Amino acid sequence: MIFVFAMNGTIYAWIANAIPRPPAKRAAALAFINSVGNAASIWTPYTYTYDAPYYRPALGACIALQCLAAICAVILRFYLQHQNKQLERMQNADAELTPADLKKLQKTADFEGVPISVARQMQKGYRYMI
Repeated sequence: MIFVFAMNGTIYAWIANAIPRPPAKRAAALAFINSVGNAASIWTPYTYTYDAPYYRPALGACIALQCLAAICAVILRFYLQHQNKQLERMQNADAELTPADLKKLQKTADFEGVPISVARQMQKGYRYMI
């Protein structure tokens, strides 16, 4: 369980790098991650109130949540690999963009207030760290 608490700093650093712009979106993501991370302090004391000295229900809940976190980590890895392929396709000038790519570029262009060609240039060089 110490590993989980040690990961908080890593997760905050990852979120700060994974959402570079706009700053308001990064701030909201950090606030959300912080609130979800601290939500365990609400229910944890109540799981350890009975079944002493073994605390089987509490440890079962911890094991189940660790397994859920592992499954989510695997899903996140595949999703970020997909996103990196999409960013690579947008960076390649010869690649033909899908309608989803064009929609994403249009959204970026509208948000940043720039043309689509500049929004495509903004995608260059950025990849999610896996």
